[in-house]
Amino acid sequence: MLMSLCINAIWVLGLSGFGAALSFAHWQKLVEHRSWRVALDGPAMQRIVALSLLLISLGQLLAASILDVHVAWLRVSAWALFVLIFTGKLVLTSQVAAEQ
Repeated sequence: MLMSLCINAIWVLGLSGFGAALSFAHWQKLVEHRSWRVALDGPAMQRIVALSLLLISLGQLLAASILDVHVAWLRVSAWALFVLIFTGKLVLTSQVAAEQ
């Protein structure tokens, strides 16, 4: 029960971070008269979005592999691929931000 709660909290935290990032980008778009592309293009925003998507993918991967009695390996493989992609994206955006 507690493990299920913790695993589901991971992807819910990622989803709330993603929603907050989009909300902030929308506010920035309205106040500074920017386009969505410009509002979402900064390295800080890219890191937040990548981290949020990583948490969503990680939570879903853990839920699929640990909580599911009948594991669908395609589902686990897809979430594992997303975890790898968003981890790479997070590392790349962190390196770009460190160079600037």
